[in-house]
This record gives sequence, structure tokens and C-alpha cells, in this order.
Amino acid sequence: MAFGGLNVILLGDFFQLPPVGSLALYNTGMLKSELDIAGRVAYHQFNRTIELDEIVRQQGAGEAPFRQALEGLRHNTVTRNDWDLLTTRVAAQLTDTEVHAFDDAIRIFGRKIDVNEYNQDKMAALNVPVIQLEALHEGHQASDASFDDASNLHKTLPICIGARIMLTENLWTERGLVNGALGTVIDLTWSEGATVKKDLPLAVLIAFDKYEDDGPCLYRTDASCPVVPIFTSRREFFRGAAQCHRTQFPLTVAFAVTVHKAQGMTVDQAVLNIARKDFVVGLTYVAVSRVKSLSGILFESPFDFIRFKGIPTHTETMRLADKARRLSEVVAL
Repeated sequence: MAFGGLNVILLGDFFQLPPVGSLALYNTGMLKSELDIAGRVAYHQFNRTIELDEIVRQQGAGEAPFRQALEGLRHNTVTRNDWDLLTTRVAAQLTDTEVHAFDDAIRIFGRKIDVNEYNQDKMAALNVPVIQLEALHEGHQASDASFDDASNLHKTLPICIGARIMLTENLWTERGLVNGALGTVIDLTWSEGATVKKDLPLAVLIAFDKYEDDGPCLYRTDASCPVVPIFTSRREFFRGAAQCHRTQFPLTVAFAVTVHKAQGMTVDQAVLNIARKDFVVGLTYVAVSRVKSLSGILFESPFDFIRFKGIPTHTETMRLADKARRLSEVVAL
């Protein structure tokens, strides 16, 4: 038996983004790796499906048209009505007051280059010193590993007081300190005898947006927001056959994030730019569906209706085939 007699549950949404640099479970293409073949065999042993069809993020009768538009984005069936609705949130259609209400909202971009440029500009605009936190490394060529290869720890993390950050690790799920949690850097603290230029801080002090108000904290800001310390994490990874470790704060600057990093997030406001056609299936759907309501979106640039029309990709075809196969396995609740 593939799972040693254990009950295993897979939970996810195949209509979000396919994995980067790997194959989706629903992939039906030719496989060369023994591991990929074993994975496909294991996946096909799951023969019961429960479909969760209640939309929790966008609730309320008033959001019904928005939910319909999201379904169009999800299934690549955007209608004129959907497009008309979404274009009401283009910046040029809104008042200056409405646009300025998004000044501090997170930006969600498809490309890393746009994210990096925006984060750098926002940190520079704070007009405070920026510290480059250099990770500690163990193992051959450990310092050459990318953020993704080193289990979401940066080699160099720029940070400053007032920076918006995202937590990249589940630390305390009951209190909201989870991978993807957003917050603001309040201060940094070093151990006695440490030097700012040579040593990593003891902790980064952060006011998280959704930290439980009655949770333990070091102190509260003038706005009564609880401030909690985040310490370094040490993670193991491999460079070829070499075992490596990186020690760094599980944080990333997040005035802006990529759509891939935004998966799983729920925010009140987000600024997007969807003028370009998706270079990955599901990109626009994931970005737009991060907010709770239509009024929580601001599109920076206009976008044409034709932008949503195109020939279904091979990925979409495989994904739909997997869904059709699962229909005969759906368990009624």
C-alpha cells in the first residue's frame, strides 16, 4: 500500500497556479523520472473526492456579481458583464480619494522584477536606514542557494523600521503567526555585546496585521497594536548531495508580492495590474480572488476584454480532464 495503511487527505485547488519547476498532479504527459511515475501512481490511488463549494472569502449577497466574475476568471469563461464589472475598479474610473485609499495597500504583481522595484522604492521613501541582514551558512556552496532552494530564507534580507513584511513560516497558527502573515517592522534588537554591522539581530519586532489582540506581546504601539518578536530560523536543504543549512529571519519584504506568494492570502485591499495576458494559467484568477470584496480591488491600468480570450492551454486541458475523472468519485455529504 502506498501510504502504509494510513488515511491520507489531499486538500487544494487545481484552478490556482501550477507548481513552479515541477509537474502538477493532474499532468498526463510523458514521465521520465521514477519519482514522478511513483507520484502519479500514488495520486491515482485517491478514489474519493469531496468538493467544497461554499465560497467563504467573498461572502454576502452584494458580492454575487463579483463571485460570478471570479468564476469566469477561474474557468477562463469571462463574459462581457464580468469584464464590465471588473473595469469599474480601474484607477481612471475612480475619484482621487478612492485611489488614495489604496496608498498603503499591498501590490500584487505577476513578475518578480516589478515586485523588487516597488519594494525598493517604498523602502527608500521611508527615509530611514536600511540594514542588509546576511544569513549564516553551513555546507558546501550553501550561500549560493536561492530563496526557494533554501526553504524560503533569504541570503540577504533588507529590512528597516516601518517596512512591510511577510512571514514565511508557520510559527503559531492559533495566534495568526502563519506563512503569509503581513505586518510592519517596529524595531530590531541585538544581544548584548553584538555589533550591528557584523551580527544578526536577536529579534525583529513586528506588529502583525492579524495577530490575536489578546495574545502575548512585548509591548503595544501608540496605536495599541501588539508587538511580537520574530527570531531566526535554521533550515536544512541540499546542494546536490551536500547537506546545507541557512540561518535567517523567516521574513520577506512585502509592500508588494508576486501572485505566487499571494496564494492563500486574504486581504482587505490589493492593487493589481492585469493589462498583460497571463504567462501562467490561473495568474489573474489568483490575484483578483485575494480580496474579500470588489471594492477592495484597484487596477492600476485599463485592460481590454480580448485580454481574457485565448486558446485553452495544455495545462487547462489536463486540469479539466482530471476534474472530469473526479466527478464519478464525488462523495455526497
